[in-house]
Amino acid sequence: MLAFFGKLLGLGSFRSAACAVAYVGFAGTLPPGSGGADVPIELCLQSIQVGTGCSCDKGQWQPSTTENQRWTDLTQVQSDSNCPAVADSTTQDKVAETQMCYAASVATNDPSLYLNQPLYTQDLILGQTLVDTNGTQDNSISSLYTCWKNDPVAYSTGVVNTSVGPNQPVKIKMPLIDCGGTNNGACNSVIGAIGVHLLWVVSQASKITTPGNVPSSYVAVDNYGPWTYNGTDCSTLSGQTQQACYLNQWNKFTDHYGLTNAPYADKTIYFMPLCKPVELGGTGGGNFGDRAALPVLVY
Repeated sequence: MLAFFGKLLGLGSFRSAACAVAYVGFAGTLPPGSGGADVPIELCLQSIQVGTGCSCDKGQWQPSTTENQRWTDLTQVQSDSNCPAVADSTTQDKVAETQMCYAASVATNDPSLYLNQPLYTQDLILGQTLVDTNGTQDNSISSLYTCWKNDPVAYSTGVVNTSVGPNQPVKIKMPLIDCGGTNNGACNSVIGAIGVHLLWVVSQASKITTPGNVPSSYVAVDNYGPWTYNGTDCSTLSGQTQQACYLNQWNKFTDHYGLTNAPYADKTIYFMPLCKPVELGGTGGGNFGDRAALPVLVY
């Protein structure tokens, strides 16, 4: 989750203006395991920053050759010199090491979805660069989509039903990097972490008319109440009329949860940044919704 890639949209509206808290330190390291990054995706600070504040409202993340987010193999180097871009096959393997893929592997009795290896083994340290690449990686997004859609955590009943599709968000944490407002190289400094509600994923091969590829109901998320589509049954239609019907259904979903400029698009991940603290390790760094596990007083 995440990557994990496109633009975070809807930055004109945000509920939490502060990007710092005066009395606690924030994540200085992202340790392996439950305290660290959940997916081989990183986001640029510039994509969530609004003036001196941070957007905590809504967003969209889409794979493309822009500066806003990257795939990463979650390894660090000391220098940007000759920094290699991470390959699709590498991040695809990293996706297969996520908790989403493990849960999907167990739920579907398909061990091929999960590689029994840790996502990463050493602390990710703020201020050091993270190896990454920007641009579309078809195999990685396809793997992420498969694991997300088969993850029981994405279903409020805990029972996977891909013909209907997920109906609740999956919480994931990602490294936050400084992209400097430019489409720079394959290494960027880690400056914090961000937690998001992963709402929906559209893979490269997805078609909007395929059953389960558009939400039909969804649970409450933060300040947004639950939602159920009560319009025309799009499955009874055909051709362009059916496609238009599903697009209308999708727009009602995004409107309800406050996602702006979020058209249904291939190779896209839709999420809402968490405004609540998520525990991480160490101290220092920026407050982007991820609180250090060991907060300290600062003056």
